[in-house]
Amino acid sequence: SFIKEAPDRQTKDLLRDVLTALDQPFSLEWAKDEYRLSPAEFRVLELLVQGRPAGSIGDLLGIQVSTVRVHIYKLYRKMGVSNMTELTALLLQRAKFL
Repeated sequence: SFIKEAPDRQTKDLLRDVLTALDQPFSLEWAKDEYRLSPAEFRVLELLVQGRPAGSIGDLLGIQVSTVRVHIYKLYRKMGVSNMTELTALLLQRAKFL
């Protein structure tokens, strides 16, 4: 029902893609090698994909929120995105081709 409430067609399409991707097994293993992610960056990516905020990620990994933010910054830089929306779009686009 929240898809119907989306402000424009592009947002509706993105939400539909997200819901479709969530219904399928989704592995991020390909990202490790393709973007040369460190083990810590990869773990942060996995938790971001689960929708966890930086504070929760820090708690789960036993690291400071500032360290989580550094990992997120490095992820964005390595993956060629500048925010979570772009990261989500990249992962969804990639999921369509796996």
